[in-house]
Amino acid sequence: MSDQISEISQGQQENIPPVKTRAEVKQPEKQLPKAFIGSEFQKMKDHQKEAGKQFSVLFTDIDNTFYRSNRSDASQKIADGAYEAGYPIVAVTGNDYGVVIKRIESGELPYFQVIAGSVGTEMWVLHEDSDGTKSYIKDEEFATQLHGSGYERKPLSSLGKKMVEDLSLEMPDLKIDFQNPDLEQQFLDGELVQVQPFKMSFYFYADNPFQINAIYTQVQNRFPRQKGVICEEIGYNSQLPQGDNKKKYCLDILPVTKADVVKHIIEVGGVEFAVVAGDSGNDTEMLTGSGDVSILVGGAKPEAKEAIDSLTDSQSGFSKVGDKKLYYKEKDNTNRLGPESIIKVVRTLQRLERRFRNQSTSQDMED
Repeated sequence: MSDQISEISQGQQENIPPVKTRAEVKQPEKQLPKAFIGSEFQKMKDHQKEAGKQFSVLFTDIDNTFYRSNRSDASQKIADGAYEAGYPIVAVTGNDYGVVIKRIESGELPYFQVIAGSVGTEMWVLHEDSDGTKSYIKDEEFATQLHGSGYERKPLSSLGKKMVEDLSLEMPDLKIDFQNPDLEQQFLDGELVQVQPFKMSFYFYADNPFQINAIYTQVQNRFPRQKGVICEEIGYNSQLPQGDNKKKYCLDILPVTKADVVKHIIEVGGVEFAVVAGDSGNDTEMLTGSGDVSILVGGAKPEAKEAIDSLTDSQSGFSKVGDKKLYYKEKDNTNRLGPESIIKVVRTLQRLERRFRNQSTSQDMED
């Protein structure tokens, strides 16, 4: 899908501004991590390269972006079309691998070529045997990198407990606590319980942006080497009565963000053109800080909209930021939601690619 960016710089019929592609600057090819060797990701890369294309990948959040229960047909269209064309889909999600694989095995989700779960802190790569058996292999090299980042779970859990205690006194209306306080206490007490090794999660409640900013400040002060990511708790907030502004939020303290893991896969996987899609707060860095084209899908949450609105001057459609980054935003009152937005953008890019290829063929014949 990368050649279409060259067309974007020429064809104004789509009202898409000119933009440079990262693939214009060739980087030395890196060796694939072991988990990627022989994977479906590598097979699709080889297929694209053999066809003379630049290696293109879709990176997408799952819930309310790639998948909505009332738009499941659109999700299936994306999966089928990507598979037939040989384009990998990388799911970059807050769900952990165990949750995602259950949803895949139930038939709700397709087999993504890569699952970057737990807000990108775990990586699983799809392999398929000659008999068609599919399985995921964990990228242990990525896990080793995170271990080396200085993210020490038990000391951080102690700091998290102190933050909860302090803010319960200073800002009791927030009702901040661990998402699983009993499990965290058992972990701190030395019991043999399983916690996310690179993700510490909290809930809190807020009804204005000042409270949310106060939480960000607390995280920056108490966890200066880590990254804090806040997003709405979709299930809870969708059930709130109309007019109730006190929403529930998730706070994750992590060594990396979704943007970091997208950049990592782009680098180690030799990705030359990356489309990134998301809808919520924990997608904002991924949307603004990685990839060549970012899609803010229809039905996106206010925190994601505000982040994109602060960078672009367009109310909807395509707009350019800098010399290469291209954004697509749905209209606020659109009926096109989640995966339908991805289909809209990909079809536009494919149409431009075909037009560019036809023009190039004609020019070659004239030369």
